[in-house]
Formats: sequence, structure tokens, C-alpha cells
Amino acid sequence: MRASSACRALALVAVLTTTLTAQPGAATQRSTHRLGADRLTVDAAYSRVWLRNTAGAAELPMNAATGRLSWRLGQPALFEDAPLRDKLALGVFWTQAPEQRLQSGRVGFSHVGGFAEYMPMGVIGLGFFEPNLSLSVGAFRPEILERYRIHPSPLVNYRETRRADLGVQPGVGTRIWLFRKVGLRVDAHDLIVPSGGAWSNDFGLSAGLTARF
Repeated sequence: MRASSACRALALVAVLTTTLTAQPGAATQRSTHRLGADRLTVDAAYSRVWLRNTAGAAELPMNAATGRLSWRLGQPALFEDAPLRDKLALGVFWTQAPEQRLQSGRVGFSHVGGFAEYMPMGVIGLGFFEPNLSLSVGAFRPEILERYRIHPSPLVNYRETRRADLGVQPGVGTRIWLFRKVGLRVDAHDLIVPSGGAWSNDFGLSAGLTARF
């Protein structure tokens, strides 16, 4: 009888020990999963950019595709009073405008570099909208394939050489989370590049898809 009671007591102690030992590990695993969740964000968008031609006093509309990959420094900010790290993200971007026929010739461009993003208010509007401010800096490279003599003013006054210059692009926009991890993104931005010995401000709009992992 005593042996049976002792066996039952030992079994109960073993079960409790196993449970207590397993719980911290599971909690740590869940905590680790939450720590890295939703920090990686991928954006893919269509862009419309109006490149200014200072010599011809004209604006040349161009179509482009933009891709972004960013990493949040903290968890996604849900409220305006969230820590600063939860509102910041760093990443890389690539914008490519394929060859297009404009009044000045056949041209295209690429813009590649890094960017920083700031979400000042977190997620607002019933949890759907996430406003953001961004600043992109990278190499802007024009691709001038053909110039028309009837319109001698070249695109943004570049020479024939395909050299890369600094391109700076501040922007403002918002993500619209239709689902927990998938939504839309819209932006207005200003592509600032050298043009004719000065700097040209080229307004643009972007719209596309966003997802976080």
C-alpha cells in the first residue's frame, strides 16, 4: 500500500517537473517568434514620375516599377506614443523605368539605394491606415538611347554617357492594411537629381502592394 502511494507521489512529481520545465521553453519560443514577427516588409509599386527638363521648360511623364525591402527596428507601432524604435525602419529600394518614347527621344532611368522610413502615428483609422514619411538616397542613372533633333533639349540635360549621379527622394504616404499582413501602399514623392548645373525636383506618385513577415 505504501509502495503504491509512493509510486503515485513520484509520478505526480515527475509530471509537475516536466510541465514546469517545458513551460518556460515554450514561452521563450513564443516570445522569440513574436520578437521577429512582422518586422520584415516588402513593397512592390507602380510609379509615375514627371521628370523636369530645365532647358526645355517641360515635364516628361515616365512610368517605372519600384521594389522595397525594409526591416523595422522594433515591433510595429500601434499607437502614437509607441517607442521611437517601433516607428522606424531601414531598407533598400530599386526603381526602374524601362525604355520609353518621349518628345525628346527614347529614354529610361534607374534609381537604386537605401532609405529610412518613419511611421509617426502608428496604425490609425480603425487599424487600417499606417502613415509614413520616407527619405531615399541612391545612385540615379539615366539611359538615353536616342535623341530627337526636332526637340534638341535632352532629358534632364544629361550627356550621352550613362554616368550615375546622386538621387534624393523624400516622400509621404500611407499603407492601407486590408488584412493583417497584406495591404496597399500609396505615396507622393519628389525625385531630386542634378539637371543643367542645378537640382531638378521631379514629382511622382506610387501605388502598389505591401506585405509584412
